[in-house]
Amino acid sequence: MRLSDESGSTPSTPPTLPNTEAVYTFDTTDGQSPTHHTLYFLTDISPFLSTPDLYGEDVKATRSQHSTEISWVVCSLVNGRDSATGATISTEMNTLPTPPAKNSVLVVNGNSPRTGLEQDYHDWYDQEHGAALTNVPGWNNNRRYKCEKVYLPAGGTDVADAEKRISRRFFGFNFYDETNGLGGPEWKKGTNTVWTERIRGNAECGNLRRVWRVM
Repeated sequence: MRLSDESGSTPSTPPTLPNTEAVYTFDTTDGQSPTHHTLYFLTDISPFLSTPDLYGEDVKATRSQHSTEISWVVCSLVNGRDSATGATISTEMNTLPTPPAKNSVLVVNGNSPRTGLEQDYHDWYDQEHGAALTNVPGWNNNRRYKCEKVYLPAGGTDVADAEKRISRRFFGFNFYDETNGLGGPEWKKGTNTVWTERIRGNAECGNLRRVWRVM
């Protein structure tokens, strides 16, 4: 994830990165910061973990364009589901089978389960929560990730606050049509459960939820 707070009508240009299979860009619909998000699907994340050079090149280029602060969140795939395959869980999928349509919706949820409680989190997502979201009208895809590394801007930004705004140990990405059932009865049924409340209570910090629109 490449996250940025953009100013003006022209967003900064996302860089071309190695090992990229697909790139999608989003802007925010929830009024939170950061305001823009570029999602890269990568075949290999190791170059992004071994050195900060690629991030540094992006920061340098972006400052010359718009003086925009850029953050990266580098993640590894846990598993995913697609409506086209009957919402079966797979650990092999990476890119989406079809690109998300313009103005469609991406909901990102981040969670940091406390030490020793990770398996309960994974079981909840795989057995209850993820399965329930597939019943929400307009749902298309899910991808789950483990956060491996976060790059944050140096200097004037409060680093601790910036990390709190963008980072958790695990992320769930759910892609929906522009017209969808988010907030409706199926969504509520899948998010208001005893197990969900336990997962929230077992987290090191509050759930991170962001809503994005495909540009």
